[in-house]
Amino acid sequence: MDRSINNGSEPISEVLKIVQDKEENTQSTCHSRWWTYLKSRFGVRQVTRRTPVGPTVHDFSVEKSSLPRGGEDEFFNDETLRMILRRGISFIQRDVTDHPILLRRGTPKFFDVSPEIISEMCHKQHEKTLYQVISMEKANGENAQISRFDKWWVIASKNVCLLAFNLQDVEKYTEARYRFAREIGRIFFSIIEHIDENKRNELQELCENNTLIGELTGFGQHVVRYQKQDIYFFAIVPKTEYQNDDLICHNPMDAISRLRYFNLSTVDIKYRTGVYSEVVGVNEPTFSKDSEGCVSYVFTNGRVIGLYKAKTRKYQLLRKLRAKAKRLATGGVYADQLLIEFCKEFLKSDDKTVLRELEQTARKLFAYITENGISADEVDQRFIDIIDRSGENEEQLLTPAQKARGSDRPTAIIICCPPFISDTRVAAHEQSTGDCTVARNLLVQGQDVVYVCHSPKIAHQFIGQKRSIRHGHFYMIVIYLGWCDGGLHESLHLSRKRSVDGSVKNQQLITFLKQSDKWDILLEKWKEIRHMIGQTDLKLDIALGIENKKNDESNNKRFRSENGSMQLLIHSREYENESIDAENQKVEGIR
Repeated sequence: MDRSINNGSEPISEVLKIVQDKEENTQSTCHSRWWTYLKSRFGVRQVTRRTPVGPTVHDFSVEKSSLPRGGEDEFFNDETLRMILRRGISFIQRDVTDHPILLRRGTPKFFDVSPEIISEMCHKQHEKTLYQVISMEKANGENAQISRFDKWWVIASKNVCLLAFNLQDVEKYTEARYRFAREIGRIFFSIIEHIDENKRNELQELCENNTLIGELTGFGQHVVRYQKQDIYFFAIVPKTEYQNDDLICHNPMDAISRLRYFNLSTVDIKYRTGVYSEVVGVNEPTFSKDSEGCVSYVFTNGRVIGLYKAKTRKYQLLRKLRAKAKRLATGGVYADQLLIEFCKEFLKSDDKTVLRELEQTARKLFAYITENGISADEVDQRFIDIIDRSGENEEQLLTPAQKARGSDRPTAIIICCPPFISDTRVAAHEQSTGDCTVARNLLVQGQDVVYVCHSPKIAHQFIGQKRSIRHGHFYMIVIYLGWCDGGLHESLHLSRKRSVDGSVKNQQLITFLKQSDKWDILLEKWKEIRHMIGQTDLKLDIALGIENKKNDESNNKRFRSENGSMQLLIHSREYENESIDAENQKVEGIR
């Protein structure tokens, strides 16, 4: 039967050929336009490689050295760049004279949810229109992209693309830059081995005009642990424009359904619908407790109009913790300083239980890195494993000799005082010392110790080495004694007034006064150290008073160690207008 359209003037075969030619012309036109744009756009890097299987592949990515101060987020504020460069794009040329053809491209760069992002998507939207939001769990791994060209599978990480007919072709890419793409290829070929031939042919057909977007998990370590290597797919991106409209991606619901049809692993999804203000950027769903967060796709009338990500607060803090752990492993910074920096990242709105958990994790992690000489590369590649190792039972870290002495923790009380404060301010104790080595040996033997320290640097070093003494299996209390906010002269004055004999040697006082600039600097150094120290169980400030009150028990500060073998008494007074309250802060109950 002769079928025809277009008023019957042309047979259908001719019409289909015209339509196909038109589509090919449209595809060629947009590919050429994207190629020309990327070749001339400042900040875009092109890497060209002749592949082991023959054709030449051109990868385009962000040129890191050209990024503005705001990083990639500022760079991708350009919507044209965002839609063309996306999260990776590659072209192929069989011959230098051929026009470049698109091989694959990812989703556009998406941003953390914010009022600005929400406003950008909604400025053309009608408030009464119903919108659908698909929130997908954000897998924590490396971006993976799968497409098809001619007889080859197109396999890519975000920035690097390879061509392979089979697994043997994948192994031909030995250059270091193919590390992630090569692993994606291995996993992908292991996946399609279990897809029947008919579906595999359908998958090839789908990939000829689209790119499958997923996340390679379990390869190396990020912040979320996965039990095995896999690729979790979540989107399908067309390789050409549709009716002169460059789509962000295909409808997420259709994409997930299609991906599952091929028995590919997909991320978890949650769906909601409503007016714009009720569903976009609000009430973002949570998935597993250790999830990175979610990526939300906003669409209406079957067309995606925007997407954004919402990361969990715990994940954000773990990312910051990993960065600080790498700094510690690199060297040149104290663990306690990094701990203070990390705790400053906490917000009042954060879950207090999560914060306590993360603070303890940071303490153990930093101590483990310091004690075991972990490298920055190892932190980067085995972050979760290192956290697990650092969190092992502290009892298992003790030597047999330490275990034989019992599990009770001794207590180290460090008295940090300026040089002109007499040691007699501390009540006599048989285990009081100003020698760092003696203090360490007493703790190793399981005995309590009072370490009187006049140097801020030495005190800081001793505290920073806590985990190297009994693997940190002791309590540490730091007491800042004798400094007052009045500065050097007032501290000297109080020292003279409160010393046991009521005076300081004249020559010593004259020396200090002649070097007032030096000691003022020392005072500032003590203040800096006080804020930097974090690996302690208790910190107190006890200033010497100016009132010559009776030495009654109410004006003294008493500390008792866990096993009761040591009691320390520090004589203290009150300022005229300021009460120093430390009565309730005792060693008992510190765990």
